[in-house]
Amino acid sequence: MAARVRRIERLAETQGGVVSRRQMYATGLSRGVLRARIRSRRWQRVGSQSVAVHTGPLPPMARHWAAVFEAGPRAHS
Repeated sequence: MAARVRRIERLAETQGGVVSRRQMYATGLSRGVLRARIRSRRWQRVGSQSVAVHTGPLPPMARHWAAVFEAGPRAHS
């Protein structure tokens, strides 16, 4: 699990600290581990599809990435 978490955190560095649930699950992270990290306040939910891998304030870049993930893949034309 530690390797998956590190992979997610490295990805988050390129996305303002935010990762989509889909990206997390693609690494093999389970829903249970994700819930546990949110409950233990290591990570924070940003929306229904986005998670910040920290618990601090969201910088503008993080909010932009979260907006992309929340809009979904069919949001562009």
